[in-house]
Parts: sequence; structure tokens; C-alpha cells
Amino acid sequence: MGRYCSGPRIGQQTPTFRKVHLSENNSTDPGVHEKYFFTPGEGFVVFDTELGRIAPVICYDRSFPESWRAVADAGAQIVLVPIATARPERVRMLQEELTVAAVQNGVFVVAACKGGSEAGPNASIDYSGGSMVITPSGKVLEQAPLREGDLAIRAQLEATELSVHAQTFHYRRDRRPEAYQQPGNSKCVTNRLAPIIKE
Repeated sequence: MGRYCSGPRIGQQTPTFRKVHLSENNSTDPGVHEKYFFTPGEGFVVFDTELGRIAPVICYDRSFPESWRAVADAGAQIVLVPIATARPERVRMLQEELTVAAVQNGVFVVAACKGGSEAGPNASIDYSGGSMVITPSGKVLEQAPLREGDLAIRAQLEATELSVHAQTFHYRRDRRPEAYQQPGNSKCVTNRLAPIIKE
């Protein structure tokens, strides 16, 4: 198996990035052993291209808000998300999860979701399909059907949507990093009871 999920651009050196969050075997998904086969990446990257600033967020990485914030803070405009999921509970929330990430971080999301059936060691695996393109405002520009096999979708991204998002949604402007948890210095207080107000 290769170390990288690659997306080459013709005629140029292929940049590399390794998935940061690896899934592990559990009782509901017995075929997942990523920590056995792969070495996790150490951080996220943003690539400058003629199409804009593009960042990969691979599969399970999408489920961690920190992944999205890291690439958005580094200037990503388009986030490419290759996904291979078959678990029913993950398929149900796929569009919502990606839409929220697009809006909260002001990025386009281009998700390539593996679809169709594949023979597994004990039974066939039915992958979600449902590839989609989502704008920074949360509009789904294009979406493939769920559970379908190989097919392609196409959508046109308008760069002006990035500035419209910045003027409409003020999440980045209104952030308060000083109130958030820092390594070794939690800003979240637990087990503190609110004072009782006597009338």
C-alpha cells in the first residue's frame, strides 16, 4: 500500500499530505485497521494553485473541527475531501457535517465520496457515494446519488462567494482565541456550581 493519497496535476511535481486522524477497528466496522497499515500525518497543508488555495482534509479528518480550522486559518479557499465510508450513521450525517464545515470556515468543500459495493473479507461493503460540492454559504451546488458506483459530478466555483461569505457570516471576525483552550491551559472550568440566588 502507498503512503499517500495522491491527486497529481499533470506536468508538475505532486505535493504530498498524509491523513492526520486514523480510524481503528471496532465492532460495527470490522474492516478498519488504518493504524496498522498507515502512519498518521503530523499536520495540515495548504497548496497554492492556479485555481486558488487548496487543502486536503482526508476522510476521517473531516470529523474533527480542528482540521477545518487549521486549513482555514492557513488561508484555504477550497477543501478537497476524499471519503470512503460505509457506516449507516456516518452516511446519514455526511452532507450536514460537510455543510456546517463549509459555512463555519468560509471555504468551498469538494467531497469525492467512494460509492458502490466492494467485496470484503466476510461480506460486501456498500460505500456511501454522494460526492458533493458545497459553497461557503452552505449551498450544495452538485451532489451525486447515495450508494451509486463510479460517476462524476461537476460544478463551477465562483471566487466572489468567498468575499460574500466574509461579509455575511462573521465567524472568523468574532472569534475569541483567548477564551479557548490552549495546550496545557484549559479555559473551560468544570465542576463549578452556579451561585444560588435567593429571593
